[in-house]
Amino acid sequence: MEEEEVSFADDKMYLKVLIFQKIQQAIDKKKDIYYIPDFENEFSIEKLLNLKKILGENNFNVLIFYNEFRKNPEIIDDVFSNLSKFSNSQIIRDY
Repeated sequence: MEEEEVSFADDKMYLKVLIFQKIQQAIDKKKDIYYIPDFENEFSIEKLLNLKKILGENNFNVLIFYNEFRKNPEIIDDVFSNLSKFSNSQIIRDY
């Protein structure tokens, strides 16, 4: 979003098209897809499951930064209970 200077509130459809294009490029190049949740906004793994259907056999991985857990300890249960929905997961200590 920052790269394209688009805010989610301004143009949701444009953002969806951008995301789909990036995903399609990764699929064409046989690359894995990585998701880094933004815990500052509403976090919902369920909304991502539609994305998982699009990916088919491609890996859908999640990267989570440890510092996010320290800021919002209430999200830990939600994140851990949904990790199985991803191909791979990684919690990173530092940026």
